[in-house]
Amino acid sequence: MNRGQSPTGAMRIVQTVFGVFHHFELARQLHRRGHLQRIYSTWPWARLKREGLPREVVETFPWVHTSEILMQRFGIHHPWLMDQISYANALSFDEWTLRRTRRAATPDAVIAISGSSLKTGREIQSRAAALSVTAALPTSAIRRPSSPRSTSAGT
Repeated sequence: MNRGQSPTGAMRIVQTVFGVFHHFELARQLHRRGHLQRIYSTWPWARLKREGLPREVVETFPWVHTSEILMQRFGIHHPWLMDQISYANALSFDEWTLRRTRRAATPDAVIAISGSSLKTGREIQSRAAALSVTAALPTSAIRRPSSPRSTSAGT
């Protein structure tokens, strides 16, 4: 048995995603085949429960992303502020996921939406697991945001 392999011989796979995207479809298939160790998302369970996975394989960190979504729904579209919140969401979600994966058995693979597991993926790779990253977000969503710019209108 390999270092990260489960006692049954099935691969253990962890997924990380901002929201849902295509990751929950993949997670359902992995779970059906006995390979899904856990999926971590930035959306609340109230939204994720309709994705068809049992609660015990889904962990949520909705605190930052939900605030961002609510701001958009209420018409708050300040680009600099949204960049800051998106960046904070990526960093805090990665730190939160990293802490959780340290407490669990090392997975054989991590499937992460772009930017969601920069530290987590690096650490799990160092523990002899593979890392697969899917690109679904523009790189601007994961780079450090610039400082606020003032305009001639003073905004």
